[in-house]
Amino acid sequence: MKTGQLFGKSDMEALAEYGIVESDILLASGADLSFDGEYADCVFFVTKDKAGLISRKLSGDHVNIFGGVTVKDEPSADEMIVEGIRLYDLSGLAHLRLDTYIGSNILTAEYEGNPVRLAAFTGKYSSDMNVLYRRFRALLKTGELPHEEEKQEEVARIKEEQGI
Repeated sequence: MKTGQLFGKSDMEALAEYGIVESDILLASGADLSFDGEYADCVFFVTKDKAGLISRKLSGDHVNIFGGVTVKDEPSADEMIVEGIRLYDLSGLAHLRLDTYIGSNILTAEYEGNPVRLAAFTGKYSSDMNVLYRRFRALLKTGELPHEEEKQEEVARIKEEQGI
């Protein structure tokens, strides 16, 4: 998976402390909310044996940009500073669910029998996260990712459901 746009140098350095390199990442999607409902800059990712969320600091003067608005000075992943990393062993995850609300969405699961929130995001990342969710669910169920053709069919089906 090509992750260069989602992950910055500081992200990969932080993940290296946990033994994760870029080639280990199978699935990834941006996420733009904290679990308190505030805007954040995060990336949710999945490797063959772990799932995780990288939280990064936004500068104090950052303005959240919604789809359809173009700006020239939106910060790149390389400009962000890693604030925290949450990691979960895939063997402990079950009952993956994507909860959709009016202004937000939350990817949830059970981890070792306890409910956990894995990532929170607005509609900006809904399409990417829907694809990740379906592929991640298949990985948890079968131990393998669906083939690339299935991914493209899944994207087309999601777009059709959303009227895109």
